[in-house]
This record gives sequence, C-alpha cells and structure tokens, in this order.
Amino acid sequence: MKLTRLYLEGRGSFLATSAIDRVTLEEAIRAHRDNKEPERCLKRNLGTLVTVVRSPAGELVVKEVPIRCVRRMYYCLGGTSSFTREFQQVQRLSELGLLAPMVVACSLRPRGSSEFLITEFARGLVTLRDLLWLGDTVVRDRDELCRLLSSVGAWLRHVHDLGLWQRDMKPSNVLLKKGATFERSAFFLVDVTAVRFRGSSLDRRRRVRNLCQILDLPADLDDVARTPLLQAYLGKDAADLDPWIRRVGLAIEARRDSRQDRCGFRHVDEEHWGLLASRQEPT
Repeated sequence: MKLTRLYLEGRGSFLATSAIDRVTLEEAIRAHRDNKEPERCLKRNLGTLVTVVRSPAGELVVKEVPIRCVRRMYYCLGGTSSFTREFQQVQRLSELGLLAPMVVACSLRPRGSSEFLITEFARGLVTLRDLLWLGDTVVRDRDELCRLLSSVGAWLRHVHDLGLWQRDMKPSNVLLKKGATFERSAFFLVDVTAVRFRGSSLDRRRRVRNLCQILDLPADLDDVARTPLLQAYLGKDAADLDPWIRRVGLAIEARRDSRQDRCGFRHVDEEHWGLLASRQEPT
C-alpha cells in the first residue's frame, strides 16, 4: 500500500492513503471537532472522542485521543504515533481472513494535544455492546440473543486458534454487520493497534482474559450470556464447559472487583451511566 505524508498546521504530520488529501483531512478533523449531532458521536470517554463525519472521500470515522505528558515529550523527540501500525495490522488481519475498518489516515508525528486515526465508515455495522445492552439495537428476544452469543463464541474461538491476541477484546471493540441471520454475520475488529499475532494457537490464560472481557456485562446478562457463548467457543470440547464457566466467572469477578476499587461501580453499565451522569452535572 502506497502512503503519503501530509502536514497540518498545529496538528503535525500524517500518513495517508491516496483516498485522502490534505484539504480533505483538514476538513474531516474540523467537522469532527464541530460535530453537534449526538447520533454521529460514537464514543466519548476519558478524553477520547470518536465521531462519524461527511467528507468528499465519503463518510469517515475520526478517532481523537489526548496525548499525555510523557507521550508528548516522546513526540517532541521525534517519536511516531502507534496509530501508524494500523495500516499493517489491517493488512495482516485481511490475510488471515479477518475484517477491520480500512484506515485512510493517521497521525505520524503529532503536534498539539491530540493524535488522530481516520478510517472508512461502513454502514450497517453495530458494536456487540450495543446489541447486548446499550441503545436502540439491543436484542430482546431470548432465542435470538442465544444465537448472537453463539456466533460470537464461534468467531472468537476461530480468532484465538489463528493465534490472534487482542488485549482489549471488549464488546465495544467488536462490530457486526448482520446478515440474514447472526450465523451469517460478519465480525469486524476495531482498535487493532492492540492486536498481536502470536503465530500459534493462544494459551489458556489469554483465552480466559479475552472471554472475561467479552462477558463482563450488566449483571442481568450473566445467567443468559455465559453458557451459549462458551458452548459455541468450546465446540467439540463442550464437555469441559463447567470448568471454563468457573474460570471465566472468577476472571470476571476479579475484573469487577478492580472496577469497583477504581471508580466505585461494579458492573460495566453502572460505570457507563455513572460517567455519563458526571459529565452532565453542572460545574
């Protein structure tokens, strides 16, 4: 893939494909910053902002991440953004038959307070989080929910058997493009900077870590989600279901203990609504 370097005043240098030029990049970031449409804001958390913008290159997803102090010093000394790895990561995923949104531009040597990643926006994609518990897309039917979870389990087993490790495999980083059924849905990974290609099937510790991240859900889903997902994950090894339920359950509770110590909320939905409420409180 041929990449070019672009420079934006005050924002530093970028790597970009032929799909985007300097003017389009500048306009995309400006539209991202000026966004006033809540439905076009995909994420706002701990300073990270993700929005969908319209541009001459089509609809794009702009991810803006604040640069912390130590990182800013690293960039001043000539370091490059970890986002630059995404071009190669997406290509390697494609070679394994796995999907991720195509990157069109990213910060190379950022200047200012933020760095950026810009990807293509694919309509029809919805996060696993939004299918399981957040928003208007939540799957309410019990049988359909079990089919969704089974599809996730089978997909994740395939990912692990390929030796792919995503250290932040949470429901908001897994997207689905729904087919006629959940069994025919296409799965996409985001935040692929965090992906590592281990070269061989993952060990049990990493498998349990990813499974507990995916299954760290609101409390009312605990009894619904674990069995169908883990049954599909184990496949022909489903006779080992009970030990896996115990291992993953213990890992989930440890994760929740850590969350409670960190922010006072035990479950992921409590943390989400707590953070939302804190942003809306008058100063």
